[in-house]
Amino acid sequence: MRWAHDPGVLENPPSDLKGGGTQPETTTLPAHCHRPTRTRFARTLALVAVLFTVFVTTTATASARPSFRGVQLHSLWANSTSADMDRELDLAARVGANVVRVDIGWAGLEDQRPGLINRWYSDRLDRFMNGASARRIKVIGTLSSTPCWASTAPASQRQGCAPGWWGRDVIQYAPSNPADYARIARWITSRYGAKLAALEIWNEPNHMSGVFWKSGPAAYATLVKAAYPAAKAGDTRVPVLAGALSGSDPAYLAQLYANGIKGSYDGLSVHPYADPGFAKMAVFRATEQANSDDAPVWATEFGAPTGSDRQWNVSEAKQAELLTRDFADLDRLGWVGAAVIYNLRDKGTDSSNMEDNFGLVRRNYAPKPAYAALRAVLGGPAGAAPAPAGKLSLRLVRRGASLYAKGTAPSRSTVKLKLSSCKRNRSRAMHVMARRGRFWHSLGKRSRMVGCHVTARVTRLGAFAASARVR
Repeated sequence: MRWAHDPGVLENPPSDLKGGGTQPETTTLPAHCHRPTRTRFARTLALVAVLFTVFVTTTATASARPSFRGVQLHSLWANSTSADMDRELDLAARVGANVVRVDIGWAGLEDQRPGLINRWYSDRLDRFMNGASARRIKVIGTLSSTPCWASTAPASQRQGCAPGWWGRDVIQYAPSNPADYARIARWITSRYGAKLAALEIWNEPNHMSGVFWKSGPAAYATLVKAAYPAAKAGDTRVPVLAGALSGSDPAYLAQLYANGIKGSYDGLSVHPYADPGFAKMAVFRATEQANSDDAPVWATEFGAPTGSDRQWNVSEAKQAELLTRDFADLDRLGWVGAAVIYNLRDKGTDSSNMEDNFGLVRRNYAPKPAYAALRAVLGGPAGAAPAPAGKLSLRLVRRGASLYAKGTAPSRSTVKLKLSSCKRNRSRAMHVMARRGRFWHSLGKRSRMVGCHVTARVTRLGAFAASARVR
């Protein structure tokens, strides 16, 4: 969910805005509900005590800023090319991010049947993971979207999984067998291991519109409890995040505790839009501790849209100001595991559509002031700015038994090619001149390249391009 972080921006935000949470701010209760009970009074005292503890802990650990600080990407979406993927990762690296968050579609990975991985999608995912790793960036992978064959959507929507099921909202329903989701979670952690900062179980299951999850908190808790041991079996080093809650929603968290979710995650993630000073997030933390839970809280989405949407928009200068303030506030809390701004690049070009305008750069990559603000916050190199499009590309080409690196780069620039993670060859680097804006270089026998990652870099641009693993 996304709505105004600053109450001065939107005094009465519509209840259906993303990030608004699942509960209204005020509710008129029947008269008998207002009568305090000893139990309720005791619970109130306990919550106040925990809030005081949170305040003291925050003050004492203010220097312990989040380990991961970065930005959301949508590089795996079908409307993003491989060149877009490379460029978006370049922008994240150049700004100083040590983590990016990306949506991973289960419905894209196993679209046909269980165990059959869609090669086109997995190749794109490999390319993204390898590209992030080459730039020394970790990835928070948000695994969501149920394929039709696994979905509990009504038969009227599944329609026997006839073509077009993706557009019939079947992906928002829980799987009929949570073990199917658990299996793909294990596949991801096993395949990518240390390249992951975390695996996040779904996105905004509490969103009031049901746009991401239509099956309720009990089904979500069941999914998390199934996924956690499987994901840890894939690679025990990868943290597993539950929640990804729209807003800082303690009421939904309480329902998850009631459904036995405690202990089935390494962290809880929230999307704290419209939360000046992150006061609501502190209440969320207090709810955790009232349930004897000390898991770190990861803020995996926050931000503000520019544009002209009548529900919510801010000026580009205000967007940069809010970004700077939000990171500073999160850095002071002391119990936050990650801070991820939403998002790097505008999703589209419709200025009246809020969702198209959360980017720190426009759809054509032109930077907004918030891009420079993020670079200042994250410590990216001084003077860095988005590089012109099309300056660097890389392809691997097979000719007989040999493998070649082919691509484009600025005319007469030197391109550094690096082979790493090879099974048979040692890691090594080569330099080649890009004459007339193109380069072509032999890497050697393909049989000796299997398993290698190949990356290209033009140092003076700070620009990277990365291939998928050589197969």
